[in-house]
This record gives sequence, structure tokens and C-alpha cells, in this order.
Amino acid sequence: MTDISNAPLYNIYLLIECGFISCFFYHLYLQYTNKRSLLLIWLCIFMVMYVLEGLQFHFAKFVNVTASTESVVFVLASLYFYYLILRDDQYIVLNSYAPFWWVNGTLIFYFGSTATNIFNDYLVHEIKLITMSIRYVTYSILNVLLYACWSYAFICRFLQRKYYSSSV
Repeated sequence: MTDISNAPLYNIYLLIECGFISCFFYHLYLQYTNKRSLLLIWLCIFMVMYVLEGLQFHFAKFVNVTASTESVVFVLASLYFYYLILRDDQYIVLNSYAPFWWVNGTLIFYFGSTATNIFNDYLVHEIKLITMSIRYVTYSILNVLLYACWSYAFICRFLQRKYYSSSV
């Protein structure tokens, strides 16, 4: 039986991921600033990188440079959102502010995955106590943190809507 690479599947997933996260950030920024041009520029840069890197390997290998660039951009986008919150004159209760928790999860995951990719050569070795690589364990922890923050964000949003609809 021959091994079939799952890189083309992950390449398709990367398009969906980039589109979703980028649009989510765009909508989060709307209450502070309207930078539609930045979103379009970023998506164009991403697509050019994606296509050029994909064509170089006939989309048979994962577009690693594009994914790493995407991760760095999402870390910077998260930090920019924090900057916008700090600059805002309105008082925000962060422990119940859904966008803050969504951005927290995004920042933790993409910062962690960027660091993991940088140290990839050191992290692919298996741990003797368990039969998994450190990279696998790291990504598992990052996924749990991402979805925990996102789940909490959606719970905050649900409670906010429930409270708002009962007070009207």
C-alpha cells in the first residue's frame, strides 16, 4: 500500500482558514476603523503567495511558507485588536467580552504554531514516555486552548444576547 500525502487537503483547508479568520478580524475591526483596503491587500498577498508556492510543488506539498506568513499576520492582527481596545475610550469588561476571548484563542494558537514551526527540527522527536512527537503534543495543547477560548467567546456572546433580549 502506498502512502498518499494529505498535503493537498491541508492546502485547501488553508484557503478556508485564511478567509474565515481574515473576515472575522475585519468584522471585529469595524467598530473601531474601516480598513477594507487592508483586508483586500492581505487576501491578495496571501493568494499570490499561495499560488506561487503551490505551483512550485504542483500543490503536492504543503504550502509551508504561506501558512507561516499567515500565522505571523494573524498574530499581528491580534495584537492590533488589543491596541484598538486599549485606545478605545469605552470601558469594556474583558472577562465577558466575546471578541476579546476569540482574539485570545487566535493569538495563542497562531503564536504557538509559529514558534512550533520555527523549532520544528527539534520538536519532531518522540518523547520516550509517550509515543508521540513533542510537535504533536504541542499542537494538541494549542488546539485545546484555541477551542476553549473560542467556546468561551461564543458562550459570552450567547449570554450577552440572552441578557439583551430579556432587558428589552
